Formats: sequence, C-alpha cells, structure tokens
Amino acid sequence: MIPESFTKESLQSYLWTMSDAHPAITPTPEQLRGISHPLRMRILGRLRLDGPQTATDLAAALGVNTGQTSYHLRQLAQYGFIAESTGMGTGRERYWHALHQSTRTRSSTLDPDTSAAFRQAAVVNQLQWVQAAVQEHAELPAPWREAGTNSDWWIRLTPEQAHELVARIGAVVDEALAAEPPAGQEPDGAELFMVQLHAFPRPGGLAHRDEPGDKSDADPSDEARSATGTHQSSTHRSDREPS
Repeated sequence: MIPESFTKESLQSYLWTMSDAHPAITPTPEQLRGISHPLRMRILGRLRLDGPQTATDLAAALGVNTGQTSYHLRQLAQYGFIAESTGMGTGRERYWHALHQSTRTRSSTLDPDTSAAFRQAAVVNQLQWVQAAVQEHAELPAPWREAGTNSDWWIRLTPEQAHELVARIGAVVDEALAAEPPAGQEPDGAELFMVQLHAFPRPGGLAHRDEPGDKSDADPSDEARSATGTHQSSTHRSDREPS
C-alpha cells in the first residue's frame, strides 16, 4: 500500500536546509506510538517544511499555545524525530529541526493498535491540509486552480489488483520526487505541491477479522509513506458516486 503517510519535504530556512537531514526514518513501534498524535505530526511536518523553529514560532503558525508546542517538541526529540539546533537562538528561545525528510512504516511489523493510532493521527493531519487548500482555492492563480484535484473513484478490484494499482500510483509519485531539483535550484514558478493518496475497500463492505493477529487479513503492502505540503486545489472528478 504505498500510502500511509506523512512527510517528504525540502525547503529553505535560515542557514539550514533539508539536505542536512537523513532522507527517511523507519520508526520502531515505540517511536511510531510516540508520534501518533495529530498536533505532534503537524509540528514535525512544519519543521520538515520550513526548517528550524521555536516553540513560539510553531504555536503562532498552528494556533495553539507555547506550552503545547514545547511539550510536543520535547516528545519528538525523545523519540528521535527532531533535535535542538545548536548555535541558533538566544536565552530561552530554543530552535528545533527535523532529523529526517520523511517517515516510512512497514505495516507487517506493527500490531493493529499501533497501526490504527498512527493512521488516525495521520489522516487528521492530512484532512487539515485538504480543508485549508479548499478554503483558499478560489484565491489561487488560475494555473494552480487547474493543476490540483479532489477526486475519487470506486472500482471493483481483488486485493492483488488493488495493491498493484496503489503501487503504480506510488511509483509515479516516486519519479516526481526523484526529479525534484535541490532547494534553491527550483525553476521559476515552482511551489510545493501536495499529493495525498487514500485507497481502501468500501467501509462496511467486508467481514472484519476474527482475531487481531489473523495473517489472512494482514495489510498487503510492504511500506507506507506520507507527505505534507501546500497548494492543493479542489477540482473534483469522479466516475462513480458512492452509494
């Protein structure tokens, strides 16, 4: 399943860029449980997008208080996702930066509760980006309004066919990521563009597994990826409406 998700970003910020970070982290179950909180994911996404920031910066950007951002920054550092930026800030103004460009998870190595908590937090975060994009869609320049989409399709597939479809879509996104120019070398007019992928059988249409460890109902994917960005618009296409 290529999609779970949350973040590959490269951006500018002060004297620091994401090129200084490791490409990806595959967290342990304990680390994944530590990051399975919507606000914590939003903070990490901001650090990956915009570079080092303080608890005050993040509180202003996310509309929360500094006590919340300070606590979640410490938790992210404890679980190995961020670190303090030495040589930046003065006094109590501590800057923090992300240690990785993205997070990838392997569903086959996770217990159902850990996987469910991570997915729930990730989807909350993703839908906040979608809602923000929809709200500003009408104000975007025409080329960007036409570039984005909010689409859904219902297709009858076997699990194997569904897995292949998601993998093929993921491969196209991987090609675009591989072709992305380094920070500071983007062509004129280039902006961060978010691509979200949600793919699943119709909820309520399948019998649920009898036991939590039932291998026959295991997720067929090898890994899950996710991304946070901006500038998604909301043209809608759908060939079949859900009943």
